Amino acid sequence: MAEQRTVKVLKTALIATLEANRAAHINTYNEAKKEWEEELKVAVSTLAADPLNEELYQKVCRVRQQEPESYLKEYNRALLEMSMEIRTEIELTLPEFAQLCNDEWNWSRQFLSNSYTTKALSKVR
Repeated sequence: MAEQRTVKVLKTALIATLEANRAAHINTYNEAKKEWEEELKVAVSTLAADPLNEELYQKVCRVRQQEPESYLKEYNRALLEMSMEIRTEIELTLPEFAQLCNDEWNWSRQFLSNSYTTKALSKVR
């Protein structure tokens, strides 16, 4: 079995990258949540004016199911782990590097596939 390649990074650079990625995630999530709340409010108001309209009810249900999800806890966990590390250089496997430095988490595809997140990204970038 081949040994997995690793990358050595400075702990300070890794923490700075994680903090920047976390800040970008917070901005994107907050904007997506705001967009979602606005659309949900409009859908509920429209339904309130015509409560027996099945199409309007389905619209409220669809919007409600698309609530953006925050993964801030994942960033905080990674930052805590790195801040507790006593070494100044940290050796990461390539998958760890992709996650922690390139912001490619196992949940990234799900987060980015949300239509409200997609709209938010166009606003915050």
